[in-house]
Amino acid sequence: MQNGIVIPELEGLINEITQQEYDEIVVEDPKLVRALKNITVTAESPSIAGRVLRSKLLVFMHEFEQWKTDEEVFQFIQKINIQLTRKKIKEISEKKDQFIAQAIEAVDDCDRALNVFASRIREWYGLHFPELDKKLSSHTSYVKIVEKLGIRDQVLAQNLQEAIGFAPEKAKEIEDLAKKSMGASITEFEMNPLQKYALITDQLFETREILATYIDEAMQEVAPNLRALVGALLGARLISLAGGLTRLAMMPASTIQVLGAEKALFRSLRTGARPPKHGIIFQWEEIHGAQFWLKGKIARALAGKLAIASRIDLYSGEYMGDNLLHDVKKRIEDIKNKYPSAPKRVKKEETREIAERKRFPRERPRGMPGERPRGKPGERPRGKPGERPRGKPGERPRGKPGERPRGKSGERPRGKPGEISVKKPGEPSVKKPGEQSGEKPKKFKKKWKKEKKN
Repeated sequence: MQNGIVIPELEGLINEITQQEYDEIVVEDPKLVRALKNITVTAESPSIAGRVLRSKLLVFMHEFEQWKTDEEVFQFIQKINIQLTRKKIKEISEKKDQFIAQAIEAVDDCDRALNVFASRIREWYGLHFPELDKKLSSHTSYVKIVEKLGIRDQVLAQNLQEAIGFAPEKAKEIEDLAKKSMGASITEFEMNPLQKYALITDQLFETREILATYIDEAMQEVAPNLRALVGALLGARLISLAGGLTRLAMMPASTIQVLGAEKALFRSLRTGARPPKHGIIFQWEEIHGAQFWLKGKIARALAGKLAIASRIDLYSGEYMGDNLLHDVKKRIEDIKNKYPSAPKRVKKEETREIAERKRFPRERPRGMPGERPRGKPGERPRGKPGERPRGKPGERPRGKPGERPRGKSGERPRGKPGEISVKKPGEPSVKKPGEQSGEKPKKFKKKWKKEKKN
């Protein structure tokens, strides 16, 4: 009933109700309304009858006379809930998208392990044949040479063609390198453990290929439109990151775009840094190989089509992968034509200042627009721009710029530089001791005499 399936008991109950000529039948599940097409049924959640039933559940249960105490009723309800939970878990586990998610996780585990194993074999075998490391970049071919041929003397052109399948020219080059190698000599006793280690690594490569083949076939059945857009492995990674095909179909395009970049996303929200433009979909070749200023735009276009493809795969199952891929390719061409060159970059210092302004906005300046900002509350207002700053409150105002500074308040005002002070009438003449007309002051007498003697 929770999945919208009409069970025989419910169908019989509805037939009895319709025969009694009731005006309206109300259910709380909208899925049942869609299932009961031949009968006029309305959905109302929560309904009045449902509220009454839930509020007096024990009273209605005792009317059946199957349970004597409340504990027996609660045990019966618990038993039913456990059975429903087990059934739901079984239904979720039977979904094939969960198997695909586990398989792609296993592929990623194999990739991590193979990188470690292959690096160890290259370093180990490099003591005996160091020139082969730069010649072969493929881990698979390198491991097969170690496993099947072993000692450097067995690395011949004919053996490489028969055992591994190299082209004649490449096999001849490797043979020449083996003859001129400067690596250390090695015995069978030292070569055996390395060959067994290479055998296990080669088997792991084969296991990885089996898993990739299974994912490709399963994605063709479960999500063919996703597979057509981005490939089987990347589509399976999107399903795994989202937690299933159902959750992926419910996500908006903006969330699908940054799936796999959650750390960078939350760091940008926390620190105000630039948010990520793409997540795991960066592995798609069109985004990976695009110019840096186009990657975010292409990722946005692809995420929109992925959202459409996942919903088609979940609900209808109709194949529209070719049309969606064609639309994405066309949109990418339009983006490349619209943005042929890179935009002008902003310096890092400017971006930091913008981020800091967003995080810590400054207070709004006081006064009218265009007016000089005032000081702090309680501070003496300053003059106009270009005016000489005034003194503290109570201090005697100073003169204009360039004017001789005046004395303190109460002191006799001084004259201008070079001016002879004139005695006012009635003012006593005061002369310093030893200061006569036409004579130099005493403090300069000694110095003048010494200079004269010299």
